[in-house]
Amino acid sequence: MCRFFRNGIEGGRHPHYGRFLKVEKDRLVELTWVTTATNGFETIVTVELMPNDRGTKFSLTHAGFPNEELRKRREDAWPLVLAQLDQRMRP
Repeated sequence: MCRFFRNGIEGGRHPHYGRFLKVEKDRLVELTWVTTATNGFETIVTVELMPNDRGTKFSLTHAGFPNEELRKRREDAWPLVLAQLDQRMRP
């Protein structure tokens, strides 16, 4: 496993670990995701990239949660994370 990054949400440092399961150039990245937000459980994040007439459509799926509470917390958090990514990617 390797550490991808860590964030400083909620005043703490939260490392994110995982391993790449599948990488298809310009199309797909699938990786395991382990962090305090998943209570140490290994979950699966799949990112798909699909070209379209306005650029590239980005689809993210996060699966494999051990319970509904953890799934719901990530469902609520991902839009915030992706909005920050979108903001940083704009010229």
